[in-house]
This record gives sequence, C-alpha cells and structure tokens, in this order.
Amino acid sequence: MDDIEPIVSVVICTAETFDHCREAIDHWRAQTIVGRIEMVVVGPSRERMKVDEAVLEPFQGFRIVEASEVRITGHATAAGIREATAPFVIYAEEHDYPDPHLAENVMRVFDQGYNAVGWAMENANPGLVSYAHLYLQFGPSAAPVESGEVDRLVGHHTAYRKSVLLAHDHRLEDVMCKEDALHLFMRDRGERFYMCGDAVSRHVQISDLGHLMVHEWVRHRALACRRIETMGWDLGKRLLFAAGAPLIPFVRVRRALSALSRAPERRRELMPWIALVMLLAATAGAFGEALGYLLGGKTQALEKAAPVELDRFAFVSPRDARSPIVSRMGANRR
Repeated sequence: MDDIEPIVSVVICTAETFDHCREAIDHWRAQTIVGRIEMVVVGPSRERMKVDEAVLEPFQGFRIVEASEVRITGHATAAGIREATAPFVIYAEEHDYPDPHLAENVMRVFDQGYNAVGWAMENANPGLVSYAHLYLQFGPSAAPVESGEVDRLVGHHTAYRKSVLLAHDHRLEDVMCKEDALHLFMRDRGERFYMCGDAVSRHVQISDLGHLMVHEWVRHRALACRRIETMGWDLGKRLLFAAGAPLIPFVRVRRALSALSRAPERRRELMPWIALVMLLAATAGAFGEALGYLLGGKTQALEKAAPVELDRFAFVSPRDARSPIVSRMGANRR
C-alpha cells in the first residue's frame, strides 16, 4: 500500500506498554478504510512499549513516536499530530472502541468543507455512575444523536483537518489539553462543526463515584487555568468567576439532563438518582474550578488527569471490572 496516501492519521497514546492500547488499535484495524489510515503510536520508548508491529501492518502505514515519559496526555497527542502525515487527524483513546464504519463516515463529512467532525458515543459499561459521567462530560455526543451541523462538539471525540491544528503549532500542547477552548476559538472564526450520528464508538466510562468526583475536580481545575491563560484574566476576573463557581453544577446538570432526554426510556430508568450523582460530581468539579481560578496549578492537574485517560480500566467499579464486556476489553493487558 506504499503507493496510496493515508487520508487520516489516528494518534493513540500509552504511558506504559503497547498492550494498554491493543484493544482500541484492533478496532481501528477493523475499519472499512483501514488501508487509508496511518496509525501513530505515542509512548515512552519502543523498548518500554514493546510494540507489536505485526498488529500495525494492515494500516496504510504506522509511526512510533518516542515521547520519553507520557505525563500529560495533550502533550503526547501533540507530538503524534506533528508526526502524522495525513491531512486529517483523530485522537484515539485506549478505552474507546469505534464501529467499523466510523472512519469512513467521518471522512465523508470532511468532503463537505467542515474542519471538525464529531461522532456519537455509546456507554460500553452501562450503569448509574457511568451514565452520569457520559452525560455530564459528553452529553452532546451521547447516542442517539442526529447527523447535522451543530454548535459544539466534545474533546477527544473530534476529528480535525490537520492544517487547523497546525495553525496553533506554537502552542499545540496546550490546545490538545483542552479542546473545548479550541472549539470556542474556531467558532469565533466562523468555522462550522458537524456531528456524524451514524458514526458510533463504545466508550468505557468512569463507573466508581469516588474516582468520578476526583476526575471532575482535577479536570475543572485544569479548565480554569486554561481560561486564565487564554483570556489573560486579571485577579478581579478570577475572583469573580471563583465566586460564581457554586452555580456551575446546576447549569451542567440541566444540560446533561437535556441530553439524556434524547433517550426517554433510559431517562425513566435512571431518574432521579442520576441527577443526584451528576450533582455530586459536578459540585466536585466546581470546587476544582474555583481553586484553579484562585491558585492555578494547571500542570499538577493535567498530570493527575492523565491516568484516567490512559488507563481507564483502573477507574471502573468492582462490578464493572468483573463484567464480561469490560474484562474482555481489558484482557489484552498483560
């Protein structure tokens, strides 16, 4: 396939070994357009990753990017994007499993002139806490969703025209740490987003309430720091937003419940307890956000968030860890 150019580069990261992302790579290898996909694996070193190159042979090509220690996911992703050769890029999470037509359907949308395309997400480990995580963090993409132009997409589940990302090359690490800030910038420039509802991936959610609350706290502390840096807020603006943090959980839960209303049977099954779980998690996030406005701490927050993104199976509930679907998905980790 050397004479065929890749149409999309899929970037996947691991802080440990290749086996940590093997299951996800297997799903990308099953794509209908695998012969047009370049797989970019980012990790500590070839020796430490123990890359199984035979698994990567079906792709149009592959690249191994040695990034020393992978401590912040966005930094590793940026390194992979810079090495990618295709005109479009997708960041693939190790706990996200696309259906075989996802890449084909997403790439078809780019022909219509969009620069960012998202897809639908299904819960790979259904349960009260995992659904709370799904709708609280990824509500706009939670299946079912209709295909069409949208106002917003979610981070880590968006494909980009690579040239759009490289326009931020001088700060690409920061951009990939907080994609929603990138989306705001793109929207302000008049760029359009598309949600591809017929492209679906199964996503393993955090399903332990304690882990979810810690993740929310860390993630939103990093969000606050990113806003301060991007918008150049002075102390007065930071104090104002910190004071308003107690209102954030109610706004987020209202939005999440609105997304849940797209699945009425699921809503009837999960209410009212899912609202309480989301409120607890969002409250933890609000405290983290207020702390970020007051004290900063972006690097520390991003480093604490990385394990959740790179080793999701360590953050599921004991029940999920024993379930057939999660244990099978994590079986490749030796």
